[in-house]
Amino acid sequence: MLLEGSTQPIGAMPLVTRALERCPGEPRLLLAYAVLTDQLWTIDVTTPRPRPRTMLSPAVRPATDVLARYDEAMKFEETEAEARAREAWCLYRTGKFDDALRVLDGLKKPASAREPRYWTHLIRGHVLRALGQFEPAAAAYRAAMDDEPGAQSARVALMTLLATHGDRLEAESLAEAIQTAPDDSSDPWWWFWQGDYYLYSGLIARLREVAR
Repeated sequence: MLLEGSTQPIGAMPLVTRALERCPGEPRLLLAYAVLTDQLWTIDVTTPRPRPRTMLSPAVRPATDVLARYDEAMKFEETEAEARAREAWCLYRTGKFDDALRVLDGLKKPASAREPRYWTHLIRGHVLRALGQFEPAAAAYRAAMDDEPGAQSARVALMTLLATHGDRLEAESLAEAIQTAPDDSSDPWWWFWQGDYYLYSGLIARLREVAR
């Protein structure tokens, strides 16, 4: 989790692959495997390109492996929602908007944790916006704001969507709210690329309890 959180996929990958050898059906390990593979690649619409700031190892896989690994994590209820959100974002980044929406629409049950639930709504909004579906996109952004009222990403996305479709009054209201947000406001989107790190503090607390 610490290595994911600091975006060090090369350091984290051997730990996850070894753990999967011992526990091949562990959902969060499968999801971590997919996230680390995703971290290793910057995707464009034609071909995967390695991140220039990262030293790549021979074990790096192309974009198709990113999708396949998210597919594996989707098979488990515990990780389905987050895996679908992350795969949809990967597809969105490659311009495959219809495929991204299909992945999101396949979700059987919303995530219990607020972070992946927020990511799902926000990514759905971006996908629907790319498909030209204004009203459903606005509804998705509003759902994200319901989950995380102070989050900036959903507010800005809704604000720009409304502004481009002529609803300047609400767009201005959202802009005012963004500028007057408290300094301690948080946004789950800020740690989307940090993988499992959003679970770190809870895990440490549980480990300390077990140690007692």
